[in-house]
Amino acid sequence: MISREEILKGRDVLFPIDGTMEQNLGGLLRSMNLLRDIWGFPMIVTSGYRPRQLNCAVDGRPKSRHLTCEACDIADPDGSLGRWSVNHVEILEACGLWIENPEYTKGWVHYQIQPPKSGNRIFNP
Repeated sequence: MISREEILKGRDVLFPIDGTMEQNLGGLLRSMNLLRDIWGFPMIVTSGYRPRQLNCAVDGRPKSRHLTCEACDIADPDGSLGRWSVNHVEILEACGLWIENPEYTKGWVHYQIQPPKSGNRIFNP
């Protein structure tokens, strides 16, 4: 199971999250843990909540869903999770998740609980 701590990574101590972010985090955890149960293998969160300072330091997008606890990145060193996700769009939909096209995220899969501007379940960053 993916935990709250895995998403927050202790960053909420210096950069507390507000009520909306708390709700987003709950939704993200529900969606990701449903996906994890279906996937059937452990998942390692490589990036979760990113306060603005950290987001800038890693060249994150100014409106990144990581800022609002609506996204996380999961390690995918061999690309198997990304391929599986692309081949199971119906599962992404059932879990309420959208992903960046894994062709652009070598080594990880970016999941988010809000649709991108395109509305596509699998979108290009």
